Amino acid sequence: MFRLLDKVALTRHIVDMKNKLSLYLFVAFLAVSACLSFSLLVSRAATEQKMQMQVKFVNPKDKQEEKVAPRIDEEAASIVREENVEKPASAKASTGEENIYTQNFWALLFGAYIFLMIFNLSFDFGKKKKVQWLLEAVLTFLAIFVWDQLDFARVNSWFPAVILESGIIIYGFYFYFIRKRLSLDFENKSN
Repeated sequence: MFRLLDKVALTRHIVDMKNKLSLYLFVAFLAVSACLSFSLLVSRAATEQKMQMQVKFVNPKDKQEEKVAPRIDEEAASIVREENVEKPASAKASTGEENIYTQNFWALLFGAYIFLMIFNLSFDFGKKKKVQWLLEAVLTFLAIFVWDQLDFARVNSWFPAVILESGIIIYGFYFYFIRKRLSLDFENKSN
């Protein structure tokens, strides 16, 4: 009987230590997330300031029509400008002239990411014995990869930070509920 009580006390102590460790890890993840968000805001502000310095607003009426005729110099022939030529959308986006995807598209993509994360983590939650992470990590990587490939002008630079923050917060709740479920299962088995 005495050994049984020692084992129960020891296992409760181990569970308490795991609870404290998971709480410290969750707080550390939130701190890192806050630091990343702050650095992203600072870098975005610096980028916007640089872009404002580089952008020159020109009124087309003030601009004099200059026709450049081809000529031959000592070195080579000059290039003739083509007037009123429409660039393809991908060329405009890659040069930062036009943003193809609106903020609503990125908000919809963020909503789909949140839905899939919560659905994947909650599906068969009571039956799973191991912590799920592979599919969720792939989903997070995919969301950030899509942003990297589609947001040429980096107008929506908030998107990867929000994806990472929401993933950390969702996993914090997930670890809390797993820990609670496992401690209840452990108490039921010990009784």
